[in-house]
Amino acid sequence: MTLLARLLGLLRRGGTRSQTTPRFHAALRKHLACFESHPMYATWWEYASSTVQRGEQTVAILERFAPMKGCCCLDIGTAYGGFPIACRKAGATEAIGLEIDADVLVVARELAADLRCQIEYRAGDATDADIAALGTFDRITCNDVIEHVDDPSRLADHLSMLLRPGGLLLLEAPNMFCLDAVLRDGHYGLFGLTLIPREPAKRYYHQVFTDPYRVGDYLMLSEYLTMFAKRGLDAYHLNWTEANEEDLRKLRNGYETTSLNPYRRVSSLQLAPAVWRCVMEAYSPNIERMMIRLYRSLRENDRRRYAALEASRLGHGGVEYIARLLRCDAKTVRQGVAELEAEDELDPERVRKKGVDENA
Repeated sequence: MTLLARLLGLLRRGGTRSQTTPRFHAALRKHLACFESHPMYATWWEYASSTVQRGEQTVAILERFAPMKGCCCLDIGTAYGGFPIACRKAGATEAIGLEIDADVLVVARELAADLRCQIEYRAGDATDADIAALGTFDRITCNDVIEHVDDPSRLADHLSMLLRPGGLLLLEAPNMFCLDAVLRDGHYGLFGLTLIPREPAKRYYHQVFTDPYRVGDYLMLSEYLTMFAKRGLDAYHLNWTEANEEDLRKLRNGYETTSLNPYRRVSSLQLAPAVWRCVMEAYSPNIERMMIRLYRSLRENDRRRYAALEASRLGHGGVEYIARLLRCDAKTVRQGVAELEAEDELDPERVRKKGVDENA
């Protein structure tokens, strides 16, 4: 068995034309009507409209390894239904689209009707115990699904069970470290969301949106590869991308750029601290207010050392978070950390006094 792991950022592609798929576009417009004012509406519309094109690209990748003609295919999380259509167009004898959201299948069926393609769309959850009733398949596609499930390991169990010996599975999942995904995640367009565990990510998300957060944990490539290798699948990673220094510079400075925040409900300068608070499980607003009051009451050296102590307690990202919270220079906080980590005794009398020459 072969697992084809395709870890890609969200790509922008052309979609189906409304002239050739009028029923599909009418159903899609109705399905997305309640999201017309959402900042991600255009992205979601484009993603839906490109469902067949994305399916054709996936089929082209599969056919590098073996022809599609005569295969029995299953698309997990089919959504708008373009992948099974692409499989049928490439010669598959059977193509099934499984989708947990029954409402979106209404749109998928209209697309198949427009294109006069016979597809079996089923409502169901790929992690349910009765999934084996679907049978087994020569080709399985599972694109942008695994990051949404509560138990990725259970999904991996079912995918390996459904795949016939010698079959091909193509899995696509977001790369949590992809520069574009970190700057604006593909689901909601939020900076840093892919780097945060699920529960802190939900809190960060709800600073901007009120509707439910529908993403699970983002896993590392090594975790995906290990997960499927344990189930007897040979893994091929299809796209390697290395970040250069310019990319890393953009990532370090990107959160200060207004263009990263299309929502205006959270200012661009508040986005990064919100991420840090979620990542580090830092302090509540009330505790932050008391910290600021205490900091302002201290002498200069004590301020620096207090900031350094708090930053050290928080760990990675603590210096930046504390510097923003207390409105002091990050270099000053690092100087305080160095003082606290040194073996020499701290000098309590080394305080600058107004109008007094330090060298006197």
